[in-house]
Amino acid sequence: MGNSTSRRAFLRSVLGATAVGAAGGAMAAKTNKREAMLALLDKNARQPYVPAAFFIHFDEAFHFGPPAVRKHLEYYRYTGMDFVKIQYER
Repeated sequence: MGNSTSRRAFLRSVLGATAVGAAGGAMAAKTNKREAMLALLDKNARQPYVPAAFFIHFDEAFHFGPPAVRKHLEYYRYTGMDFVKIQYER
């Protein structure tokens, strides 16, 4: 990434491209996120799409406690990811 591209702008563009791609396949599948994740365990199940997520580390103000939980949930809901991984910041 060049100096003219900020991390935030890069993430926005990646998430936008992902959302556009997902709208065609994942949304049409009508599979809820829990079912999509559990179907990964079934060798015979046919996946309509591969569940995915994108992880980042948040600012120090969101490393611990309720602020960390709120920020992870906000990010999860905003991006529409299939699952969330809580980053352990120690």
